[in-house]
Amino acid sequence: MTDKSKESPDASHPRETPCYTQWISVAESTPETLVKVLVIFVNETGRKWTSIAMHVPDNEVPADYFMSEEWFEMIGDGPCEYAPGGWYEWTYEHEQYMPLSNVVAWMPLPPIGNV
Repeated sequence: MTDKSKESPDASHPRETPCYTQWISVAESTPETLVKVLVIFVNETGRKWTSIAMHVPDNEVPADYFMSEEWFEMIGDGPCEYAPGGWYEWTYEHEQYMPLSNVVAWMPLPPIGNV
């Protein structure tokens, strides 16, 4: 006989867990604006890599959300009102976003949970 007190309250109804193993082609869809996702991108040598990034449509997100005036000067663009549309990779060491090109697929990040 099993000890019912150790089962979760709804053990008879398994929780539906989103599938985090299905890559979604960027040709098919992109994630919601400003939502971090896992991405596959192809670098300049043709190798595929994974990273964490978010997608931004044109003319929707203020430029200063991602970039400082110094960053615009560094890449040679003048200040602009909105961030250019595209993918932005999250860099943890510098805690900032950088433009990311050649993204081919994405999937939601799994929840961290109680680690």
